[in-house]
Amino acid sequence: MDKCPSCGSLLVWLYGDGVIVCSGCGVVVDRIIDYSPVYTDENEEINRLLRLRNRPRYNSVEHRVIRKRKLYNAAEKRIRGKYWLVVDYDKFLTTGRFINTIKHRASIEAERNVEKLGLSSIIEEGLSILRKRDPSLLCRSGRGKLALAYIAAKLVKEGFPPPEEEVMKIFNISSTSYKRLLDALKNSGKENRIYSL
Repeated sequence: MDKCPSCGSLLVWLYGDGVIVCSGCGVVVDRIIDYSPVYTDENEEINRLLRLRNRPRYNSVEHRVIRKRKLYNAAEKRIRGKYWLVVDYDKFLTTGRFINTIKHRASIEAERNVEKLGLSSIIEEGLSILRKRDPSLLCRSGRGKLALAYIAAKLVKEGFPPPEEEVMKIFNISSTSYKRLLDALKNSGKENRIYSL
């Protein structure tokens, strides 16, 4: 049996405690019973101890469970008291890195709006424009980068930026952020200027 009958998670064999435990819910699934013979001869006992000594020092599943528990606790500590942040635990526990795994709730909402309104292709166009003309503009996070790409694509296609209210509503940004993004486009790389006054 490899999986927990209750939740389906992997099982961990804890030899020291003599139990088999679920890595997900912590239920003790079974007990480990040693049926090896009791040795009366001193040489046989020494051979048995040598065999035990040469087995792996740790159980790889147990090691992974402990590592994931530490990662989970680190993520919880990082977002504690910050209700506006959300952790993508699947991605974080897989990669073990905080990069692109902790997001602002407003950024998640902006990504949903982009998907719902079918703006993914125009965002990709805007990102490629920014990469070609001034990659330093991509040093923003989440919704700011999406909004900037949208504004850049609209500028190149239509010759003028999209209305402030539209960008604010789609990307959950403030009026001040919108103006800063426009300023960033105006002041970006003079030789490859995206936005000309």
